[in-house]
Amino acid sequence: MTTTGALLRAELEALVAAGDAPLVREVRGHGLLLAVVLTAPVASDVAAAALDAGLIVNAVAPDTIRLAPPLILTPGQARDAVRFFAAAHALLPPASKETP
Repeated sequence: MTTTGALLRAELEALVAAGDAPLVREVRGHGLLLAVVLTAPVASDVAAAALDAGLIVNAVAPDTIRLAPPLILTPGQARDAVRFFAAAHALLPPASKETP
């Protein structure tokens, strides 16, 4: 559990540091309970796209997604979530991609 949470956070933070996830500004939290702060107020659209991709997340603020996966999350599933956030900007409807 701790290892998978650390992997999830480290890989999300690496995306942000490398600029490979244009929609992600920062990652907060501990263990498997994480928040992904977005660069635009499109959390509800991202949550809907995540659900379509098989990830259950929720928008807790206009620009924040909460990740609270089950304790049995595998490293492969964590990497799937990271890949989703790397590509999330391309999954949004055109109107959501515009910054206010």
